[in-house]
Amino acid sequence: MSKANITSLIFVLALCGCDANFQPSEAEFSAQSQPIINGMPVTGNEYLSTVGLVLIQSGQIQGTFCTGTLITPEYVLTAGHCIADCPEDKESNVEKRPYMYVGIGQNQDSYKEVYQIESFHVHPQFECSPTLLHDIAVIKLKERVPLSLAVPVPPLPPEAAIASADVDSTAGVVATSVGFGKTKANDDKSVGVKYKTTRNVYAVCPLTGTGSKKCADSTYTAKKGILYLDASKTATCTGDSGGPTFIAQNGHDYVAGVTSYGFTNCTIVNGMTLVSDYYSFISGIVDGLPAAAAEDCFNKADDNGDGRMDCEDPHCYFEHSCIPEDCFNKVDDNGNDLIDCADPQCRNVIECHENVEICNDRVDNNHDGLIDCADPTCAGDVVCQKENCTNQIDDNGNDLIDCLDPQCAYHPNCQKENCTNQIDDDGDGFADCFDTDCKDAPVCQKENCGDGIDNNGNGLVDCADAECSSELKCQIEICNDKVDNNGNGQLDCFDPQCVTSIYCQPEICDDGIDNNGDNVIDCDDPNCGLVCHDSDGGGCSAVPVSHSVSSWWWLLMAFLPLVGKRRKHDVH
Repeated sequence: MSKANITSLIFVLALCGCDANFQPSEAEFSAQSQPIINGMPVTGNEYLSTVGLVLIQSGQIQGTFCTGTLITPEYVLTAGHCIADCPEDKESNVEKRPYMYVGIGQNQDSYKEVYQIESFHVHPQFECSPTLLHDIAVIKLKERVPLSLAVPVPPLPPEAAIASADVDSTAGVVATSVGFGKTKANDDKSVGVKYKTTRNVYAVCPLTGTGSKKCADSTYTAKKGILYLDASKTATCTGDSGGPTFIAQNGHDYVAGVTSYGFTNCTIVNGMTLVSDYYSFISGIVDGLPAAAAEDCFNKADDNGDGRMDCEDPHCYFEHSCIPEDCFNKVDDNGNDLIDCADPQCRNVIECHENVEICNDRVDNNHDGLIDCADPTCAGDVVCQKENCTNQIDDNGNDLIDCLDPQCAYHPNCQKENCTNQIDDDGDGFADCFDTDCKDAPVCQKENCGDGIDNNGNGLVDCADAECSSELKCQIEICNDKVDNNGNGQLDCFDPQCVTSIYCQPEICDDGIDNNGDNVIDCDDPNCGLVCHDSDGGGCSAVPVSHSVSSWWWLLMAFLPLVGKRRKHDVH
């Protein structure tokens, strides 16, 4: 997982604590959080072997909670309490392990790489706070970290252990602590940036053998195998737990201590687990640790007799000249003043051979000023062939066939059909809605003439659309032809379309007007049969009736003839 995006700091595990008095009790040495107070930020490629332990959930890094050290390309040394369960933990570290990763870089917001963890190895005698004994652990990564990214620093073997007499001498022993912890004791948000501090070792208290004079200041520390650093001005703090304390021995750097605990305000003195006391535990898990004797990395001899010569020896991991040369980045990676193909390390790289152009890497490999397919040597290379956009074959070997190949972007067969311009845009012989490309285009949909929707997107709905002109449901009802012209089951004046038709108006029997358009006026209209009567046998006269009543009479007149016929039929 590369260059993860850090969004928030959610989890901070217990690291070391600090308090004001130098005489510590077991209760004072609880496993509380700890980074480096009043230290200096680490920049560039310095101390890339110091790694961050991070939690990742839902693809996002939630925060750097502890620190560790890359001691070989695939093993990280850290504190036991960073990955083991402690009674005071709000959440189980074992339950968190699936979300733990190792980040390489100087800042949690810009890790160069983030590596998955294969296995966790806590010292079998580890005890959590307040005793915090044997506080050391090893993590194995799922893949090796390349030396070009980070150079491991080996743990200090017992043969090279710090002598208590050297610590107690006037010259003393200088050590450097590095970590991602808090840079301000009271600011949890200051975690996640790598800091360093260099100080004199205050005391070294091994598990066995002679300890420094100051180890007697606390019987508790004497049994822990602790490398004490005097931190009156600078100190490790929350988040630095598991981080390294480096010393130089025999001309090489080693991890001498692992940050374990301190005082709650991150001042005065810090306690580091003494690595040389636990070398057998570490070497029992980690393959390829260097021998105690130094290796000359450039004399083509196995100086320390461990079967590994020069740059193959772990002692030489930190030697800049043993770092592999990247043959294509225009950088002198190993510091020998020879860049890329000019470096002997690249002599077997085919791209560095004269007159050999790699035709798809966007690099002028043979330095003739012509890149990739522009170079004549690439004329026959498959990646420089033109794609035939209609033959269903990957002609140029880029796994993209025909119109999927960028070369075919402007080929007529690869154009998208415009469904409204009456042009065969893609050259397949079909234009607009006749082209299968337009089958889902709104303008090519058939209008449904009765759903109240503009199905073809032309702004005309149902019967208002010319497409529906021949639909029965879109025909006009003729209100006096005794035919259901629009097929809705409602004949003539019973159809809502006829409500305003003259043929469907009631006859007013005394106004001298043909109200219903049947060319018969007033009492001569059969519809007035019930409202007109014989006046003294001298003809018909109308009984004045209101328009509303006339309407009822009109309906009645319409049905009476039918009733009369039925009755006559019954009589017969």
